[in-house]
Amino acid sequence: MALFIIFLLAIAAVYYSSRSERLERLEREVAQLRVKVEKLTPVKAGAEKVAQAKAEPEPLDEQEEEPLQPFTAHTPPPATPLIIPVAETPEPERIEPINRPLQEEIKAEPAIDWEQFAGIKLFAWIGGFALFLGAAFFVKYSIDHDLLSPLIRVTLSFLLGGGCIGAGLWLKDGRYAVTARTLCAAGIAILYADIFAANAVYHFIGATAAFILMSLVTAASFLLAVRMDSKYVALLGLLGGFLTPPMLSTGVDRPLGLFGYILLLDLGVAATAFKTGWTFLLTLSLIGTGVMEAGWFAKFFADAKLFTGAAVTAVFAAFAAVVIRLSPAYAVKEEETGVPCGIFLLFSLGLAAYMLNFGMLASTPGVLFILLLFINGVFAYIAYKSAFFGGWHAGAAFLIFLLIAQWSLTSLNGELLWQAFAFYLTFAALNAALPVIKWKLKGEKPGGMALSGIYPLLGLVLVLLAMGRQSSVSFFFWPVVLLLNVLAVGAGFLVSTMWIGVAGLALTVCAGFIWISKISEVAALTGFMAVFALFTVGFLALAVYLVRLLKERAGEFSQDSAYFVDVMPYLTALSPFLLIITAALKLKPDNPSMIFGFGLLMSAVMLAFARIYSLGALTLPALAGSFLLAAVWHANCFAPERAAGPLLWYIAYALTFVVFPSIFRERFRDAKPPWIAAAAAGPLFFMLVYDVAIRTVGKDLIGFLPAAFAAVYFRLLRGVMKHPSTDAPTQDFRLALMGGVALFFITLIFPLQFDKQWLTLAWALEGAALVWFFRRVPHEGLKKWGYCLLAISFARLALNPAVTSYHPRQGVAVFNWFLYSYLTAAAAMFAAAALWRPAGEKYFNTGVKSALMAGGAALLFLLLNIEIADYFSTGAALTFQFSGNVARDLAYTLGWSLFALALFGFGIKNASATARKASFGIFAAAILKLFLHDIWSLAQLYRVAAFMVTAVILIVVSFFYQKYLVGAKVQPGIKPTGGGN
Repeated sequence: MALFIIFLLAIAAVYYSSRSERLERLEREVAQLRVKVEKLTPVKAGAEKVAQAKAEPEPLDEQEEEPLQPFTAHTPPPATPLIIPVAETPEPERIEPINRPLQEEIKAEPAIDWEQFAGIKLFAWIGGFALFLGAAFFVKYSIDHDLLSPLIRVTLSFLLGGGCIGAGLWLKDGRYAVTARTLCAAGIAILYADIFAANAVYHFIGATAAFILMSLVTAASFLLAVRMDSKYVALLGLLGGFLTPPMLSTGVDRPLGLFGYILLLDLGVAATAFKTGWTFLLTLSLIGTGVMEAGWFAKFFADAKLFTGAAVTAVFAAFAAVVIRLSPAYAVKEEETGVPCGIFLLFSLGLAAYMLNFGMLASTPGVLFILLLFINGVFAYIAYKSAFFGGWHAGAAFLIFLLIAQWSLTSLNGELLWQAFAFYLTFAALNAALPVIKWKLKGEKPGGMALSGIYPLLGLVLVLLAMGRQSSVSFFFWPVVLLLNVLAVGAGFLVSTMWIGVAGLALTVCAGFIWISKISEVAALTGFMAVFALFTVGFLALAVYLVRLLKERAGEFSQDSAYFVDVMPYLTALSPFLLIITAALKLKPDNPSMIFGFGLLMSAVMLAFARIYSLGALTLPALAGSFLLAAVWHANCFAPERAAGPLLWYIAYALTFVVFPSIFRERFRDAKPPWIAAAAAGPLFFMLVYDVAIRTVGKDLIGFLPAAFAAVYFRLLRGVMKHPSTDAPTQDFRLALMGGVALFFITLIFPLQFDKQWLTLAWALEGAALVWFFRRVPHEGLKKWGYCLLAISFARLALNPAVTSYHPRQGVAVFNWFLYSYLTAAAAMFAAAALWRPAGEKYFNTGVKSALMAGGAALLFLLLNIEIADYFSTGAALTFQFSGNVARDLAYTLGWSLFALALFGFGIKNASATARKASFGIFAAAILKLFLHDIWSLAQLYRVAAFMVTAVILIVVSFFYQKYLVGAKVQPGIKPTGGGN
């Protein structure tokens, strides 16, 4: 099969070469013809000569010596048209051939004269090849049948090869150049076979002598090819050289002789290719070498031959690299040698992969690791020398990563960890250092190699795979993780890819998750927490350095890099909390002191960085992580009988964040995030403290708990007022935060101590209080949040069907919980409306003040109807009925009328058209109810009373309407017109 493949490749190369030579010959002929055309005399001079010939005829012999005659067959037409008078031209037939375009003759010829090609070249090539095969098979036959002694066989073969070369040299200067080249090529191939047989089969000569003789034959073959300018001599010499080992193989493994011979052959081919520019020879040579290597590995390779296989692979990989590097020195284009050599290097990588997965070699990978790093180094070196190979290097490195990842998942064990660590670190350093070296030594900006920083990240991925294979994670993993992070961040920084640091942090956190999955006891968390405390400090220090560097050299970094630098401190701050929360969920410790202590330590670290480097925003992820840790443990592990310890930790966490900005008020006087954390810490940890209190001591005195929190925040509020910020909006923001949280806890006292309607009242009162507080601290958030609370309290009283069933009906009518609940909420809304500034402000195209007044009035109207229903209801539940009871029906009608009258009076006093219109609507409902329902069920006396009261109310309304509104609309100086009765 190898013979057939090489033969086909040779035929293809020959065909390609023949077409190239044909085109070159035609180009030379056209160039020669152009030179001859330029030497032609002008046409006008030729016309004058013709005219002179008419007056003085020349002798016949002189006419036959016409100078144009030699060009009748092959001379192209003149550059300008020939001007010849028709009547005066004596011999137009002699000039006629000049006007025939020679291009038509050239175009008429076929692209390749197949008859000439087959008869002269193809038959000669096949004959030479057949001569070589015949000699080789004769030698093989003589060996199998013992016809000739070994010495005679070698001698005859040597004489035959030498004779072929001699005959070719004798014929090279004649017209039999093709035959001469064929004989030389066949002779070279025979000599190759003869020397190989003398050494490997008959042992007449040693390895040194065979090496020298093969070197001479190789040199001679390619010298002949260059001397005779024949690609065919080189090609057939190459073909014969690669066919010799399989043709004369005895089935005995002699790798040193075989691959030493192949290396010499490759060197000769490379020298010839550089000398002549015939780079296709190099491609064929690498293909032949690959076939030989693959054949040897398939037939002879075993575990015991690891060093031999690795050495062969490394030597030929080095040969390919040398060819790539020498190409520019011989004016050979990089892609002509780079592509085949790059593919061959990838093939060498495939051989290394084959060996790593062969037999038991995966359990002894040291040699193969060195081989993989060597090939990786070859790619890195040629990428360093030429930008053309940057992509090849990246692809090869990624393939090596995939190969080692597969090995790490399937074959890695504890005994091989140190070898694996050494490979991971070397692989990462080798590839990460490339852009740095190129930048520093050659002065080139890395540019397209900016992603080289990902190789240490790939090393971290390999470490994660190794961790996953172990039953427990050793501490020796973490120095490796640290070094890989240093490499990743360093490479990323030098090539301005800041996302590398964030990716390194993410992979380190993943390593922590894997470690946690291997831990089964709480005591084992000690080492874990120590390691990740150090990593957290390290990443925080790096993040702070990058943030400060970004501010100093903002123009040197892209917008994406700036984004990753900005988020890195906060991602770092969250990472240890995510890990310890995972540990808490897995181990569920009864005593949380260890994990809470770690969380508090990490919070202190974040706050220290915030204080030292003015990164106040670090307090927010620290608070979020601390609260999540406490909440997760509380939800899964809290037990009332062990409540003292967790309660102290919750209080410690809350106080840490609450008092932090006050202690360092000078540093954070103009910063908002620390004060946000201080404001949020109280409500967050209050939930946990409240749950502990409810589950241990009950709700009897629970109102003191929000009162205590409120006292703390009022103390903070006093400090903010005493030490104001230099920026007015920031000062207002701080006052709004502290005051709002303090009021929140004040209003929380009642709903916690009580329940049901008290929660609604607390929200209503807090809403009104926040609107009032806005007048002292003009922060928009205060009144907006107050408005929301008032809206919620209104919805709970007006739109909540369950509100009437909060309590059973009481024995006292009217003076019950409905009265104080609805009156308090309505009063809070009226107060908020009166305090609202600016008075004309709108939300969603609706006046805020009008909406609050309308809400309060609606609550009062609902209270009126609830009190009437409560007064006339029977049983334990409140019921609404509008028929069957004369007194109740009349009470509703009169109540609505009186409420409408009061609302009308308010509208007149405050010039509120909305209030007046609402009163008209209620009047209309009362009148309709009176005429359509009440008069048919009332007795005569009650009917009269109803009409009389309603009439009085309507007359009073009409009177005040005329007095206060109609007269006000009359323009000054104009007497209103009136009608009589």
